[in-house]
Parts: sequence; C-alpha cells; structure tokens
Amino acid sequence: MIGVARVSYRRFKKLLVMLAAFSIAMPTLAHAVTGVDEQWIPTFSPGAGYQGYLANESAFSASEASTWFNMTTSDGTPQGKVTQVAICNTGSEAGCNFSVKSMYRAVLPMCANEADTNCISAVIARDKDGKDLEISNSTLFPAVSPQAFSGNSALGVPHGGSGVLVTIPDAAHDGGNQYLVKVVFTASRNVGQSKFDSPNLSASITAVNPVSGTFAGPVTITEASKYDSINRILVGSTRAENVQLDPRFKVCAMQSNTECALPYAAPKDITFGFTLRTELPLKGWLHGRMKNALIDLKRSETETVLTVSANPISVPTIDVWSQSSELSDAHVDYYAKKAWYGEGRHFPVSETNTGLPILDAEKTRDGMKNISFQHINTSFSAESMSNFLRWLPVAKD
Repeated sequence: MIGVARVSYRRFKKLLVMLAAFSIAMPTLAHAVTGVDEQWIPTFSPGAGYQGYLANESAFSASEASTWFNMTTSDGTPQGKVTQVAICNTGSEAGCNFSVKSMYRAVLPMCANEADTNCISAVIARDKDGKDLEISNSTLFPAVSPQAFSGNSALGVPHGGSGVLVTIPDAAHDGGNQYLVKVVFTASRNVGQSKFDSPNLSASITAVNPVSGTFAGPVTITEASKYDSINRILVGSTRAENVQLDPRFKVCAMQSNTECALPYAAPKDITFGFTLRTELPLKGWLHGRMKNALIDLKRSETETVLTVSANPISVPTIDVWSQSSELSDAHVDYYAKKAWYGEGRHFPVSETNTGLPILDAEKTRDGMKNISFQHINTSFSAESMSNFLRWLPVAKD
C-alpha cells in the first residue's frame, strides 16, 4: 500500500428515472496538496510491478470532453484490425462514413432559445428557504474544445462543445462564486444500426475557480496503431509529451491546454440543479451522489424535459497502490478475465509503447512485473462493489 486518500465508504442509492450519473460536488477526500480536499492529486505509479485502484466517481468526469470519432477496420468487420480513427464534425468528413464503429461524447450547451433542443434550458440554485438565487454570466468553459462538433440530427448526434460556467453571487465557496455545469450525452453506433443508440446521460455541477496555466486538454487519440480493438477508447492530449504540466492538471473539473477549472466544496445548504431539453430518447436509471434529490421528467411526442436538483454531499474515495507480487490470487484471477479500465504504463517507458493497451500476457502475475496500472472504478454494479471490497484489505481498511 502506497497511499490511501480515504478508507471509509458509503453505499449509494439508485433512483429510477433514466440512465445517468449526477453529482453536485467533487468527492471530498482526506488529503490534498493544496489543502483543499477536492483538489486531492491521485498518487502516481511508483514504477514497474505495481497495481493500483482508484475509487473516485469523478475520475473520468474530467476527461469527458466533446468528441465524435469513427473507426475503420482492415476487413470491414468489428473483428478486423483498426486502420483509421477519424474525428467527425457532421459525419460527412473523410473517414466518417460508417462501417463498423462510431461513438460520440457531447458536452451540451445552454439553449439559445425556446426552440433549441439537446441543451440545458435552465440552471437552478436555491437557498435553504427555497428562494431562487441569481445566476449570471453564462460562458463557455473551456473557451476552446478542440474536437467540438456540429452533430447530425438525422443520425441522432447532438452538438458537442464546452461546459457551461455560471456565476451565483449568493452561493459563495472557498474559491469564489462560479460553478461549472457539465451535462454530457454519450452514445455509439454499431454494425446493423442506421443511427446511434439512445444516449447515456451524465451530469455534474461543480464549485470551481478557473485558473490559467500549462494543462492538458483531453482529446481522442487518432493513432490507429494504438488500438487493439474497436471497443477501446484512448484519451490523450495535444500537448507534447516533454512539456512540464501544472501538477493540478490531475484534479481539474474540466480543462484545455491553457485553462483549468479547479474544484472546491459546494455549500451544502444550497440546492443546485439543471433542466435539460432533448429530442433524443432517454431510458434506464438515474443514480448519483446527492441529498434531497428532486427529479421531474416530462415527455411529449417530440421531446423530453428532465429537471434534477439536490443538495451536495461529501463522497469518500480510495487511492491505493500495491506491488503486484503481493496481490492475492483473487486479485490476479479477477483481472485476468476482464478488460482493464484506467491508466497504464509499460516499462521501460518509450515513445513506441506509450498508450499501448495491456496485453493478456501482461495480466498474469509474471507479466505484471513489466507494467504498472491503476484500475479506476467506472461502474455502479454489484460486481464493482465486490471488487471495491476486494481492495479494502490492501488499503488497510
């Protein structure tokens, strides 16, 4: 065990509405370099031969930047070798003619007018007495989203751009009075489909302080040689690898190469929320970390209007590393059969092996000697909870 950010945990409840994750604050953690719990910087890999685990429900939220990409394979089948990963804007660009796999992640904008759809029609803030608070200065954050796209309504693809930054003067926090509202649609199109699936919805409202510096805005990696399957999504940056980044890049609620929304704790006596208007079908469950949640869902023949509001709560997490040689057989056996989600590194590190997937041979105890990997919890199932409990003894909890 190298480091533990917090070794307590709480169960969460699932609320039946739609497939979504909703959060109104970054997790509150036990330690932070800056003294702000929400700015805890996850521990880095100690080196070759280490396996880590990060249970942080906001871990992937920061990498949710708008992108629409289309994959082409050598033989035109899902099993073929990936030969091209093209970035799309409307779907008519070179390489965007669908064949085997396409996916989009759309960070939704504020609605421009009453007729606009696939957008945020309102941001909500109320004090403890139920009084609506003033919300002003809605702007895009970050100012530039390098893989933003126009979308294509015929294919079921909305516009994807930057997050929404608002000012709430009467909801001050330790970093100021600004809040990042991030509502994201994610969907894919597979062989046999004429358009995209119903989107998954994730949303967060985070108390932030925007700062400037040298950061790393996330983008989809388009180097086809890095992909061993059409089911893999690789996220990188347009930054050169030898650039010295601001160490806070690991905790930004959202970032570009020059901007970072540093997270802070939101006041717990304020109710925050949003209203979403969409023409796309939404199905499934709503789950998330929030208190006193209110959910309102209205459907018509042409659109769905969803309103979610709640109070923030503190969310603990675990950040732990272990030498792979000291992991239990149960750990090794479990991960040998699974796809790995998280951040990995091959040793010795080189330009040719950076970003390459973990091979099946490297998932064995012997193969783990030449890699490091931090497994990041990405789901909320009974299986993921069992795996969470598997790591607690490693974290000395």
